[in-house]
Amino acid sequence: MKYFALLSLIVLFSCTNAKQKEFEQFSRLEGSWEMKKGTTEFKESWKRVNDTLFEGTSKMTMDGKTLFSEDLQLVLTNDSINYIPTVSFENEQEEVRFALKSATKDKWIFANKTHDFPQEIIYVFKDKDSLIATVQGMENGRSQKIDFRLKRK
Repeated sequence: MKYFALLSLIVLFSCTNAKQKEFEQFSRLEGSWEMKKGTTEFKESWKRVNDTLFEGTSKMTMDGKTLFSEDLQLVLTNDSINYIPTVSFENEQEEVRFALKSATKDKWIFANKTHDFPQEIIYVFKDKDSLIATVQGMENGRSQKIDFRLKRK
């Protein structure tokens, strides 16, 4: 029984350590990002809170009026990494979880197939100061995709 407990601790530690290392890559998001197109602005900012949490905000405005804003979290748990937006005036202010589906050096895909729209949130780094954040999925029976081409401020 002692050996089983020791083996379980070793497996748990190595899995947690691997997830922690994977979570470190999200430090690339830290800072402020923006996209401007005419009178429309989209801004997103991120900061590390601790070893298991990044917090962020995003906001879109047009002619100085807020179209939407959301609070964001990237959370590491024992067995997963989740992207969690809480959008003002949607989902009764409840958070929605998107699980990390795949991660490479320059591309992260988060998915929640049961959410109305989007079902996927994708971040693709073009270089250290340029990234594309994409929301995509089915909406009203049609495939939709919105790209936010962001530059570091």
